[in-house]
Amino acid sequence: MKRRDLVIAALIVGGLVLASAVAVARLAGDPVGLLTRDAAASAGLPPYTGVISTFTVMVWFAAGTLSAFIAWTDGKHRRRLAPFAYLLLALAADDALLLHESVGPRLGIHELLIYAVYGLGALRIAYLMLGEERIVALAFWTGAALLAISVLVDVAFLGAYLLEDGAKLLGVLVWSTVPLLAHSAPRAAVPVLGLDRALEHRSQPG
Repeated sequence: MKRRDLVIAALIVGGLVLASAVAVARLAGDPVGLLTRDAAASAGLPPYTGVISTFTVMVWFAAGTLSAFIAWTDGKHRRRLAPFAYLLLALAADDALLLHESVGPRLGIHELLIYAVYGLGALRIAYLMLGEERIVALAFWTGAALLAISVLVDVAFLGAYLLEDGAKLLGVLVWSTVPLLAHSAPRAAVPVLGLDRALEHRSQPG
């Protein structure tokens, strides 16, 4: 891929998003500004409404993009960071678009089922992280534990917003360090449980 193709791809993605917004607005019979404007401004709410939620979504996307970039440019970590990037970006979209809270239930998909899919993905990545340096795996598991607390509070303790959203923010911030720690790890770093070579061998054909 030529470097200029990245710019073209970015413009195409942006165009598709805007075209989709116009199509959805027409189907719903709403003005397109309902999809493009800030929700707090449209509702006449204070400008700081949802600031933690907005910041969390920004960190989700930043961590996912960073993981994807390092997976693309650093072959040593590609097998672990590529699925991690997919999970981060999926969670970012979920958090931004309320997929598990609103969209899923409207389509007949229970919230717990969506959580289960994310959980299985996280468990798969946790297994892959056994081949990373200890600090990288520790950062992943710490972030996963904080996010699990957020999910537990969301399901069992409705209304505890500070605990739920606070644990989520801390979890994604810790997860955002995973690609940086992996990329900066010394080449001779000792993986968790010494499984790096075993994982490398299983990934080879034949």
